[in-house]
Amino acid sequence: MKKFACAFLLVTAFPGTGFSQTKAPEAKAKGPSVAATIKQLEHEWTDAAKAGDADKLNQIIADDWAGVFYDGTKATKKEYIETRR
Repeated sequence: MKKFACAFLLVTAFPGTGFSQTKAPEAKAKGPSVAATIKQLEHEWTDAAKAGDADKLNQIIADDWAGVFYDGTKATKKEYIETRR
């Protein structure tokens, strides 16, 4: 009975400690968000593709990238860049 009473007192004495934890201010991300970075990269990709800038596309697209387009055709990075020149 004493163990139960001690456990009950511990649980009721500190009810909100587990729920009140928040992230430390230094844990907040600095700079642009991931979503903003991805949007910017998408804009740069589109602009480079429209301009036929193969060097910029080569910087943006990963070496192991493979695309499947709306009509079902497939292309590797090299094939995609060659069609944009």
